Amino acid sequence: MLVLDEPTFGQDANTWAELASFLSELLDDGTAVVSVTHDAEFSEVLGGTELSLRAPGHQDREQPERGKVKAP
Repeated sequence: MLVLDEPTFGQDANTWAELASFLSELLDDGTAVVSVTHDAEFSEVLGGTELSLRAPGHQDREQPERGKVKAP
């Protein structure tokens, strides 16, 4: 299992793409990857399940999409 905290913060476009490609390969090989990120595009590229945390009392404007989990 690989755990990452904001892995794309401060990365240029080339490094971002290399990181996404590398992590996609790890996922294809069966490695579990957990990433804490604000980068929605990064999450989309890697796929999987997204857990979105909100402050108490926060009202979501949209319904959760398939494959995404909303936590209180």
